[in-house]
Amino acid sequence: MTAAPVTPALADADPIGTPWFLARRRFRKNILAVVGGILVALILLACFASLPWSLPRYADQQQLRYTYHAPSAQFPLGTDRLGRDLLARFLLGGAISLTIGLVSAAIAVLIGTSVGLISGYVGGRLDALLMRIVDVVYGLPYILLVILMRVALVAPMQTFLMHPDSSGKSHWLDGSAAGQWANIVVLLVGIGSVSWLTMARVVRGQVLSLRDQPFVEAARAMGFGNRRILLGHILPNLVGPILVYATLTVPQAILSESFLSFLGLGIQAPLPSWGNLVSDGTDALNPIMIRWWLITWPCIGLSVTLLCLNFLGDGLRDALDPKSH
Repeated sequence: MTAAPVTPALADADPIGTPWFLARRRFRKNILAVVGGILVALILLACFASLPWSLPRYADQQQLRYTYHAPSAQFPLGTDRLGRDLLARFLLGGAISLTIGLVSAAIAVLIGTSVGLISGYVGGRLDALLMRIVDVVYGLPYILLVILMRVALVAPMQTFLMHPDSSGKSHWLDGSAAGQWANIVVLLVGIGSVSWLTMARVVRGQVLSLRDQPFVEAARAMGFGNRRILLGHILPNLVGPILVYATLTVPQAILSESFLSFLGLGIQAPLPSWGNLVSDGTDALNPIMIRWWLITWPCIGLSVTLLCLNFLGDGLRDALDPKSH
């Protein structure tokens, strides 16, 4: 008794030959991307899973003979000039920096994808107007934009978080906590609002190449509306480029936050981030006593995370490239 032959329909339904299967296989062959993804997952797990431990301890000042305490069994990463445990501050700072990177990247992807879809699909004067706005914002220094947003929005946001709303319900935040949260929210919006420009151009270019394809013409002939064509036919074909750009935007946002915090424009004390921890470590360096642990750990955290995220993004880009073999 012989087995029945496989029909072409069943062969076509085999998931082994699908683009997503081929992309996964190409990604697994990229050792650096796989290792980068694993390390990023471990860093995320360590920073966020430790929040119940690090949040109550990051500002505690230990009663020590010397405020600066080198790494030891009691303090694995040492302490800073106020006697605060650097391990708790490092883990919480990593959670804050990663959150800002992830949320800012999500904001950038949302704005950039929306602008690129509309600009590329509609075309004409609207396309020209949106692209000129992109060009103008591109020419402005992002630090200046973030500073202007902080000046304009932090105080109103702090007032909103401190006082009851129109219904009389309190927001349950005192002045210090409200100021910290307002600064974080404005920083998220500020970095995200200047990171979408490249995404808009990438999506627009892809939409321009897709909007005249036969499957889009067939959808129009069937009477589908523009919204359904954009969301149901064009957007699914952009998942690959959007995913790659989102992965590469996260390290850019983390680096922007770290740079702004290093300059004193980002996360404000006593909340830690990897950027202001590096700034504190730089201030503690002197020719007489080099307290290396203050700057070493946040620099290692930043370097490893950014490097792994870039390896992961490059691996996804190569895996999702249909021209790859």
